[in-house]
Amino acid sequence: MVRAGEAGGALEVVLNRLAEFAEKAEKIKNKVKGAMVYPIVVLVVAVGITGFLLVAVIPKFKDIFNDLLEGKPPPAITQFVMDASNMVMKNGLMVVAAIAVIVVLFKLFAKTKFGRYMVDTAKINAPDVRFVGAQDRCGTHDAYAWHAARLGRAGVVRDQHRARHHWQRGPRARHAERTTLSRKVRA
Repeated sequence: MVRAGEAGGALEVVLNRLAEFAEKAEKIKNKVKGAMVYPIVVLVVAVGITGFLLVAVIPKFKDIFNDLLEGKPPPAITQFVMDASNMVMKNGLMVVAAIAVIVVLFKLFAKTKFGRYMVDTAKINAPDVRFVGAQDRCGTHDAYAWHAARLGRAGVVRDQHRARHHWQRGPRARHAERTTLSRKVRA
C-alpha cells in the first residue's frame, strides 16, 4: 500500500487510510473478544455443573436404582453414566490432567508444518458453518475489497495492485499454494 501511495503520489492519503483501517480492525477484534466471553463462561459453568452432577448427584441415584431394579443390571446408558461418575470420583485429577495434556499436545502438533497442513485441511473439509473457517474467507475478501478500493483511489491500476497483495491469507489459499508447490516438485 505504501509503495502504491508513493507511485500514485498520494502517500499521505494512503497512510491516513491505513491508520483508519488498523483502528477499525482493532475495534472489531476487541468486539469479537468481548463477544467470546459469554460462550466461554457458559462452557465453564456447564462443565462445572456436569462435574457436580457426576460427583455429588449420580452416586445417590446409584442406591435408588439398585433398590428399584432388585439386582437386575441397569440399562446400558445408565450403567455408562454410573461408570463415568465412578471414574471421575476416583480419578478426577487424572481426567483433568489428561485433558490438559491432550490440548497442549494438539497445540504443539498444530505448530509443526505437517500439523498446520492437517489443521488447514480439516478447516477446508469442514462444513461451511459460521465458526469454522468462514471468518478467514470473509476477512480475506473484505481485506481484498478494501485494499483494491484504496489502491484504485490512489491511481494504481488493477493489474499492478493484484500482483502486490500481501495481506493475511486463509487456509484455502495456503492449501492451494502447497498443492501447487507439491505438483511442481513432482514434475
